[in-house]
Amino acid sequence: MNIPTTYIDKFGSIETEILNDGKKLILEIEGIKFTSIHFDDFEIEDISTNHKRFSLNTNNELNDCRLICKVPLTLIRNDKEIQTSLILDITLDHPNLGWDYKTKCSLSLIIENKLITTKPESIITEFELGLIQIIEQLTEGYQLKCCFGCAFADYSVYGQSLFGTMLCFKNIKEKYLMVKDKTEYIDIMDSRDREVQETYLCEEFQTRKKGTGYRG
Repeated sequence: MNIPTTYIDKFGSIETEILNDGKKLILEIEGIKFTSIHFDDFEIEDISTNHKRFSLNTNNELNDCRLICKVPLTLIRNDKEIQTSLILDITLDHPNLGWDYKTKCSLSLIIENKLITTKPESIITEFELGLIQIIEQLTEGYQLKCCFGCAFADYSVYGQSLFGTMLCFKNIKEKYLMVKDKTEYIDIMDSRDREVQETYLCEEFQTRKKGTGYRG
């Protein structure tokens, strides 16, 4: 999947793309590659290259810049698929290692000529929080056709990153769907199939019902 992306810094903006292989994100700007898993930690691939334009933090990650990414997304309503883009707007500002990140992130999409966006005052540190805000504003009947909207995907009880750390339980569907509380969920969590991105979609997708699993 290619994700159309605008890179913005103090020198101006550049139109580019992020290559998403389902696990790793590769961003190339002016011939220089950066890799990430979570969208907010793009690390330069070769530190020896001439990267004078780019500000890097103490972990050699992109800093003092903004990324506007249009992630392809499928919605469903009355069994009809609607193609749209989830717009991810990230301002990267985390100069040092540790927990002093100041990254700002918002999510939005356009459906029925209406812009739906996360709350301006909220700080999105996890895709889950942003997508919940989006879903709450969708017209009745719309659902996300991706791992986040799937019956068999959930998050770890031990936390998550901004993006890409959903747990897939398609290999033990019946056991997962029987989970009623945190304790039962912990008992099966290590039996998961794999980690997936929120926006990933496979052939075993089933629409999630409210109250399913650990995240409800």
